[in-house]
Order: sequence, then C-alpha cells, then structure tokens
Amino acid sequence: MDKPKSVDLYTGDEEINEQIVVVVSGGPKSGKSTFATNVQRPLYYCMMDPHDNVNLLLRQSGETYDGPVYRKTIRPMRYATLTETRAQAILNEVEEFATWARSEARIAKAKGLPTGTFVLDGGQRLKGYVEMVTLGKSITLGWRPAAGGSSISRYEYAEANTYLVDFVAAFLDNPLDVIITFEGKRKYIGNDRTDEWRSGSPDSMGYVAHAEVVAFMDKTPIVVESKVVGQKSEPKLRIVYNDGAPMFNDRTYRGQTLDGLKKLFGMKNEAVSAEVHLDPTEEEIIPDPFTP
Repeated sequence: MDKPKSVDLYTGDEEINEQIVVVVSGGPKSGKSTFATNVQRPLYYCMMDPHDNVNLLLRQSGETYDGPVYRKTIRPMRYATLTETRAQAILNEVEEFATWARSEARIAKAKGLPTGTFVLDGGQRLKGYVEMVTLGKSITLGWRPAAGGSSISRYEYAEANTYLVDFVAAFLDNPLDVIITFEGKRKYIGNDRTDEWRSGSPDSMGYVAHAEVVAFMDKTPIVVESKVVGQKSEPKLRIVYNDGAPMFNDRTYRGQTLDGLKKLFGMKNEAVSAEVHLDPTEEEIIPDPFTP
C-alpha cells in the first residue's frame, strides 16, 4: 500500500523555528507594557487599552531596539454604548492587523531580514469583545446580572476562551515572536486580599503559548556601607510555565525582557545560568475565591 499523500517522513534536519509565544499577566504598573515594548523589531503593537505611557516606553525602547513600530489602536468604549456589531468590527480590525503582521514576517524571513514581534496589549479586552459578539453581553467588560438574576456560566465562557486560543494558534507556524498581556488577578489568603498577583489568562492558553509569566515590581534594599538606607523597585518576572526549560517553572527571573527569557530557555543557543539570573520562589499560588 502506498503512503498517504498527507504523511511525510521526519528526517531531523528541518529548520527549527526559534519563535516564542509568551503570555504576561500582572497588576497595575507591574511592568507588563515595559516587557511588551522592549522586544525585537519590526514591532506590530495592537493596543486594546491605550495609554500615553506606551508611547513613552516605545520611545525609550527605541534606544535599544532598532526598527519600525506599527501601531493599531483600539479606542475603548463605555460598555453602555458597546453593541454586538461594534464588538465584531473591533475583532475584524484586530484580525486584519494580525494577518498583515504574519504576512510581513514571512516576507521578511524569506529575504533574510528580522521578522520582529507581535504584541496584543490587552487580552482581557479582546476576550470581552468576543463575549459581546457570542453572548450579547460581557462580564469581562463590566456587565453584571440584576439582583436575583443569573450570571454567565462556565460553559458559555468556553467559546470566548476558544477564540483566544485560536487567535494565538494562528501565529504558531510563523516566525513572529508573540506577547499577549492580561490583567492579573489578586491572590487571596482565605478572604483576605494580598498585594500579590496571579495569572489572569484563561487556563486554555497554556495549550498554545510557550510560556507564561507574571510581572511584578519587587522591593529590594538599598545598602550603603553595610547599612540599609532605603528600598528600590526592581522589575521581575515569575515564570508560571514554559515548554523549553521546565526546571525554571515557579522561579523568579530578575529582569523584564523577552530576549532575556529566550536566552534563559536556551533558545538561539544562548542559555543563561539559572544561578545568576533566577531567584527561588517558595510561595504557592492561592486561588481567588471571588473569581468564577
């Protein structure tokens, strides 16, 4: 019997795609956008929740990373004025931008040029627009049931989560690096809120992302002549999971650059010593009892 046409023989000499897809969560001013802007260019930056600080970060990162930045800005709307039609139009705009970015990256690779990075800054909002289109309402964007009414079930949420997975999966055969940012969720101990944050992305993103990290600002002591004279904020990333170097999961990386993570995970044959760049993380993730 002849081999079916759709079957090929793996030889081991195929080119390995050094692409990485990273999901980054965190609280306000934790460094998510700093991480998302300090990347290799061309940079295709989709701002779902635009703020002026991103423009400043892009200007600052341009001192280190050379190349063009293409911005797609989605202006936020008050939930009361958001319709299913408008939400669908927003999804169409994002999909068009993502398709164009993937096409440009393939062309650049064929020419031997840098392929760059695609950033979706505001995965939470994208999820909310999908909910609006599929369910006619979005609890992510602010809808709440009336007193005594029923909320959205986990089953109904599944379609919006699947859309996010499919959106990211479309990049997996492409040379673009990809970053998706999400708002983090507070950690709780019992009913007591802590100052720490956990992942804000759907669990299903782990099936398509190569890694997930939680960005945070750590307080480190300032020591002068063996005396602690103050504290400073130091950006760090807690590695939730990764598929390149799982021994680094649940460890804290001192730094907030995508290049640093890729080196840490052994990509581009530039492995980094864990002893130098990692802090141990001993605290377990505590579920938020108030989030469905």
